[in-house]
Amino acid sequence: MNDNAFWGRRDRGTVDNDPKDDVYDTCYPPDIQNFKTENPIATAMKARRREKLTLDALTDLTTHLNGIREERKAVLVVTEGWFQTVPLSDSLRAAVPQARSPMGEPVLWRRGPTTGVRFVATADPRFSRTERVRLELPTRSMGMASARLLDRQGGSLAVPLSVSDRIDASDSVRWIVVEGTLAPLAPGDYAIEVTLDGTTRVTAIRIKP
Repeated sequence: MNDNAFWGRRDRGTVDNDPKDDVYDTCYPPDIQNFKTENPIATAMKARRREKLTLDALTDLTTHLNGIREERKAVLVVTEGWFQTVPLSDSLRAAVPQARSPMGEPVLWRRGPTTGVRFVATADPRFSRTERVRLELPTRSMGMASARLLDRQGGSLAVPLSVSDRIDASDSVRWIVVEGTLAPLAPGDYAIEVTLDGTTRVTAIRIKP
């Protein structure tokens, strides 16, 4: 027990995530903009699932013991208490830009060993060093945009970012496209700053170990 003291503890975090827990983390990524390591929705969903697995295991155990020969049996359960489950009322929130803002909400894309040669849109701001990142922002402006990579303290890094644009054929909206490689970066928190017509938009990303 001393070697695995965290096993079975409620607040063990992601130390022993299983594939299902990882799905929750992917669907509800952490708020890296505010340097949060885990999304509270993912935390709550994982806690509920783990508690249900525990209760189901106890139910299965009592069913199994009931089928064994008749004799007095005892099951000792040590717990910190159970959650009072209530419906989750929280949801993902998207900030609506001001009408005067020349840039809309950014869309993150990734390309790496798991995606092949194509970029794939993602809601997860966590990347590995083997991936490339792309940021696209819709705009009605025809101005020239610039971009730079920032460290956690807001300092500019000497990592080049390419800036281009494309026109969406479906609605004629112009998209600013920022792209860069993540190989030179150490694990940690970073941000991509895009400036257009005197307005700046910052998007946080994290490089995983």
